[in-house]
Amino acid sequence: MRSRNVIALLIAMAMLAASAPMAQAYTLTTGANLGPYLSGTGGGEFTVNLTGFDPLPFYDDKTKNQNGTTGLSNTFQTFCLETNEYIYKNSVYDAVFNNAADNGGVAGGRPDPISKGTAWLYLQFAKGIWGGYNYSVDRTTSAAALQNTIWFLEGEASDPGETNYFRQAVKSQFTTLDNAMLDDDVGIVKVLNLTSDQLIGNTHLRQDVLVVTPIPAAVWLLGAGVIGLVGVRRRMRS
Repeated sequence: MRSRNVIALLIAMAMLAASAPMAQAYTLTTGANLGPYLSGTGGGEFTVNLTGFDPLPFYDDKTKNQNGTTGLSNTFQTFCLETNEYIYKNSVYDAVFNNAADNGGVAGGRPDPISKGTAWLYLQFAKGIWGGYNYSVDRTTSAAALQNTIWFLEGEASDPGETNYFRQAVKSQFTTLDNAMLDDDVGIVKVLNLTSDQLIGNTHLRQDVLVVTPIPAAVWLLGAGVIGLVGVRRRMRS
């Protein structure tokens, strides 16, 4: 009986540690520009700094500290999820970890959970293991192709077509694009919901961008399930 109590306690502690990033607010900063690899689509790669949580251990050297002339340090590369919201240079945003885009964008619910395909693509990018991603010479072309595929998977843009390398990779990984666009168990890739009091025209700045975190949602669900089973077992014995 004591061993079960210890297991339940350890799982509970792990869940609290895992969920801490989801519950707190952090600060995301952009520099003098949005980075050296802007795609020309209006989306990423964006070069950003996150204060209060360090995602850099989960990024490859090719996808962190690619600062160019941003004037920032300790940066990572990210992509946006919404086509009708924006991120600007020289801006400071409140950032909250989430499993979904907060405002839904052009399509999807409010909130709008990210798809499995988006999470998988971004993780491969962050790890620096994409054979089809040009991390050096003509990186902006790869950035545009990946951003357009993410927007497609999130229902924000039309299908980029079979010539898009990332679309093909997603289809190969998930068998069908419909399956890739499901949003269950997206793992260690999360969304940073960005908001700001800063105004552009009459609009407060907001956007949703991707980030890699250490512990997948499935671990939290597993922990919750085990703790629930321990509780049920106790009630049955009492």
